[in-house]
Amino acid sequence: MSTEDLQKRTTVNIQEKANLIWAIADKLVGTYKPHEYGNVILPMCVIKRFSDTLAPTKQKVLDANALCEQRGLAVRKGFLTTASGYDFYNVSPFTFEGLLSDADNIADNFRSYLNLFSENVVDIIEKFDFDKEITKLDHNGILYNVIQEFCSKKPIWVPMRLVLWIWDTSSKSWYVSSLRATTSRQERTSRLATSSI
Repeated sequence: MSTEDLQKRTTVNIQEKANLIWAIADKLVGTYKPHEYGNVILPMCVIKRFSDTLAPTKQKVLDANALCEQRGLAVRKGFLTTASGYDFYNVSPFTFEGLLSDADNIADNFRSYLNLFSENVVDIIEKFDFDKEITKLDHNGILYNVIQEFCSKKPIWVPMRLVLWIWDTSSKSWYVSSLRATTSRQERTSRLATSSI
């Protein structure tokens, strides 16, 4: 593959990831200010990445967990990490996509799904203080839509450095867009006030 082909392919890949972030941001408009979009998008990218990584061995992990329960084993970590093939796992009966099967209970099921990751992943998610965002998304009726948007896209196999770079670039665009909207609103208000005098 030539350098030029590699650059084109990389540009397309980055654009796909940026489009995903923009599509999610569209769901957050009105509930969140542009500078707050990262409170949802960044943790969701991390959660989806863990979910996609574990998807191929999900059933093995569930089977290993059921076997541990049958045998009354309290210490299961070794069995579950062996089954997942990673140093982390999730024992929720839900898959990320499976959360969409029960729209009425999406918040409870999503919390349960997150809490049934291994302790090391739960620690990462807690550092985002994401539970309050789940509450906010749910109360504003957009939690289902955000999860659905993540499920409708290809797996997010992208280094976090790239996610953060795309986020930084996109958030600057949102900031500029919101400034333009605010400025044009102020200009319209000013013109209206001047014309009515």
